[in-house]
Amino acid sequence: MLHPNVWSGHGAWQIRVAQRSALAAGALLIDPTAGWQQALTASDVVVGDHGSVTLYGGCARRARRARRLR
Repeated sequence: MLHPNVWSGHGAWQIRVAQRSALAAGALLIDPTAGWQQALTASDVVVGDHGSVTLYGGCARRARRARRLR
């Protein structure tokens, strides 16, 4: 899941192009306006930064992995 500001700043086309190899490998790109709550609920692991979705995953008792960006 990408932050809604990423979607509004770059647009859906640019995001899909940038994530093409990950999508081809089976990753899912979750629309920020619908479905991210269900995807978080169904997840086993949350990989994220210091943002709110990682916090929500922790509150839902999902295993989480945060990484500091350089």
